[in-house]
Amino acid sequence: THQEISEHSFFKDVALPEMKRYNPAKIHLSESMKTLLKAVKKGKPIKPLKPTSTKKKRPASESSQQPLTPTTPLSPTTPKTPSTPSSAVFPQSNPTLTLKVPPPPPPPPPPAASGGAPPSERKALLGDIHKGLKLKKAITNDRSAPKV
Repeated sequence: THQEISEHSFFKDVALPEMKRYNPAKIHLSESMKTLLKAVKKGKPIKPLKPTSTKKKRPASESSQQPLTPTTPLSPTTPKTPSTPSSAVFPQSNPTLTLKVPPPPPPPPPPAASGGAPPSERKALLGDIHKGLKLKKAITNDRSAPKV
């Protein structure tokens, strides 16, 4: 795109008037996409959506005590003993801590310019871009391609 070309180290020092007039088409985003974009720009971690259901969930301690109370009315310490270790082993704060997403790593620095082309070639290339001419394709050697 024009923006990528203007940000390239080869053209970084050149001011093109076409770049000032370039206005890309507006994109209509939903409200959820807008809030996600704002959160990403501010560097806030994205909270995963919690599943919602129509039933009201009971805490784990209530559901484990109700079946145990009628079966063991003589020993009040037995229902408390299983619930205490389970709450100690799985505290409520641990699941929320494990769901936090670390901030994304910073983007890698742009590759350093290796001397560049002679000024005459650069000027000719800039002139062609300025006129809006179609540039010829550059031949590249893709060494990452699988060997056949």
